[in-house]
Amino acid sequence: MRPTRTDQQPNVQIELADGIPATAENYARAKIPGLVKYSRLPILFIKVRLMPAGHGHNVDVVAHANMDVNGTPLISHSVGKTATEAVDLLQDKLRGQLSRM
Repeated sequence: MRPTRTDQQPNVQIELADGIPATAENYARAKIPGLVKYSRLPILFIKVRLMPAGHGHNVDVVAHANMDVNGTPLISHSVGKTATEAVDLLQDKLRGQLSRM
């Protein structure tokens, strides 16, 4: 029998590297936990790291996620021009991965 998802919110950690605005943490906290509705299995833990993708003035942002979906690791990353774009792209990617689990 497959375990079913619960409505319980997962433990969420957001890490920001130097140079990433603090507002990005609030944005990620608002967007990422909503992924639970796309999973048939319980999501136990989500860790998102936001960091610069390079050096210089026009630096992209990398959003990297590690998730524990009922004991199965799910890892994904995305790159955007801003932290909010990177989080949005990461959310879209994770939504697709969760729907296929």
